[in-house]
Amino acid sequence: MTDLQHIPLWELEMHETALDAKLDTAPPYLRDILTPTQYKYYVYYIYGGLKLADIAMYWDVDVTTVCRTIKNAKKRILAYYETQLKEV
Repeated sequence: MTDLQHIPLWELEMHETALDAKLDTAPPYLRDILTPTQYKYYVYYIYGGLKLADIAMYWDVDVTTVCRTIKNAKKRILAYYETQLKEV
């Protein structure tokens, strides 16, 4: 995980530049596969190293919403890869 997971949420705004730099490491094709909300939560979780609760508080949604959205994002990514494999 990244060092950003140890940043208290109230300090996260001060570190947005560092977080955005980490998020830029996400593969660009994810934007084509995922919805904007799925992309945002998934990338913050996987590439930003934030916990579900931190993402939920940052975007002012329930933790279950973040969890469900990330779960659906993983399904979309898997479906995309399965489609790509069938085409080969």
